[in-house]
Amino acid sequence: MDFHAHILPGADHGSPNLDHSLRQLNCAAESGIKTIVAAPHYYTSDGIAIRDFAEMRAAAADTLERHSDTCINIVQAAEVYLSHETAELELLPLLCVGNTDYILIEMPYGVWDSGIFDALLSVASARRLKPIIAHVDRYSPDRLQKLLTFGFTLQVNAEAVCRRLSRKRLIPYIKSGDISLLGSDVHDNPEYSYLRFTRAAALLGDDITAMTEKASAILGIQHPA
Repeated sequence: MDFHAHILPGADHGSPNLDHSLRQLNCAAESGIKTIVAAPHYYTSDGIAIRDFAEMRAAAADTLERHSDTCINIVQAAEVYLSHETAELELLPLLCVGNTDYILIEMPYGVWDSGIFDALLSVASARRLKPIIAHVDRYSPDRLQKLLTFGFTLQVNAEAVCRRLSRKRLIPYIKSGDISLLGSDVHDNPEYSYLRFTRAAALLGDDITAMTEKASAILGIQHPA
């Protein structure tokens, strides 16, 4: 299962049009993927209302599903860029992964001050949602350790698993279950991205089974996909 992909046509910079999205899906299908969590970026700074974003996302997903000849199950989600105001967004649950209470969170690029951590904790406590931290491979060891203290679900990109040095750093967390979801984070080069995904799955060996089971449990899929 690919738990982080930008495949919805025109929904963000991941796929500019339907043809590109179909190409992405075909590459995923060739890699044996049966379920994809489609997570276009959501930035409060863009000024797009959550309801408008959700309607746009649904329309893009519907268009893609109608034109695709693959059997891939597309789960609608969003990669929500965390800001100090995120927890206060009234319709935040509309950005969750499918019909779950899990929400994919992208940590800020700059300084992580106490207010950012307060916002992250408020998403979990005040809003009663379950954060999944996206592409934790991008964060320094110190920042990763900080995220681990919260006990949230962590997602890693396949590209990082394929790189020897980053794999060496991340594997202990994957084996312990601290990092439990794998995503392609596919954007503009699906052939490369899904080649990396297939390679990462092979490198993970038995650990990919546990990651797939975790992903399936989150989505309520009875048989791991």
